[in-house]
Amino acid sequence: MKKLPFNDQFYCEHLVLTRETNIEIDNFVVCKHPEGKGLMDYLQQKAVRDENDGVMRTYFVRDQKTGELVAYFSLRASSIKLEVMYGNSQGMYPCIELAYFAMNDAYIDKHPYSKGSGLIIFHEIILPLVKEISKTVGTKGIIGYAINSPKLLEHYIKDYGFARLPHENEEELHQVYRPVNDQECVFIYMDIN
Repeated sequence: MKKLPFNDQFYCEHLVLTRETNIEIDNFVVCKHPEGKGLMDYLQQKAVRDENDGVMRTYFVRDQKTGELVAYFSLRASSIKLEVMYGNSQGMYPCIELAYFAMNDAYIDKHPYSKGSGLIIFHEIILPLVKEISKTVGTKGIIGYAINSPKLLEHYIKDYGFARLPHENEEELHQVYRPVNDQECVFIYMDIN
């Protein structure tokens, strides 16, 4: 099996359901932001099913020293019509969707120094994995649907490096492509090639 990204703080592993991981999933907490409840619900209720159905891949990010569950993220293949994204181009924008990404508040409460590690996980674990995948399947970027909060959107754009579409394109895309469980979210994307 191909080695997954890691750094000196964290390592990444593919979700495999065991008695121990089932307990960890049940104890995963996203409570700091009430709108994040859907992230916790997905992990606890649907991630294993989607994994088994082959429609999503979920990964755990663990602490290198303790093995504790720090975060999880889920990826799936996607594509969007270029004319919806840019208005005047034709063809497709092949991409990887970062469908879910959540920090475990239980871990952060226990290790307060880890606050802000989501940015490290994104840049040193998720992005390298997406870039590696793009070498195999050919993708132009990474997309997601962010919680519609000005502060969070600014964080994703300024610190993570995502972008938003022009307002007209964003509205059209939301009408055509927005997943059912992301109704209040905003489309964001990042070119990786």
